[in-house]
Amino acid sequence: SSCRVRNGDVVAPFGGLIRDVALVDSPYHEGQNLRITLLVCVTGGYYLRSPVEGVATEVRGMHRKSAALLTDKGELVVMKVKSGTLLGAPLLRVPFGTRIGLARTCGSRVGMLHLELYLPAKARAEVKIGQRVKIGCSVLAKM
Repeated sequence: SSCRVRNGDVVAPFGGLIRDVALVDSPYHEGQNLRITLLVCVTGGYYLRSPVEGVATEVRGMHRKSAALLTDKGELVVMKVKSGTLLGAPLLRVPFGTRIGLARTCGSRVGMLHLELYLPAKARAEVKIGQRVKIGCSVLAKM
């Protein structure tokens, strides 16, 4: 079955379960972020999908098991592995400066247990705690 996602949608980077949705102080810039925490489902897909369309971006001081995407509107979206090893691999398997389309494969989720997604504070959550999400199809938030 196909899913309909469009620019401005933030989609599930893998299949799983929503563990938390909260407005938090940003670890990446002044102000706040909408943080969505996901628990990986064992059957939730082997690969990581891009939650937004954007360019793989380096953020100074960012955790090794993190990845940042800069949207065309200049909004920073960060994926951070909260728990899990990734078996020593980087989260994104593309070089900085690479453009990644919405819901396109961009890495592997092997060894990952929880992922935190940091979105701009103005993003509107479309999911609730305990909700199951489908890789590349479920809309987590609207930018």
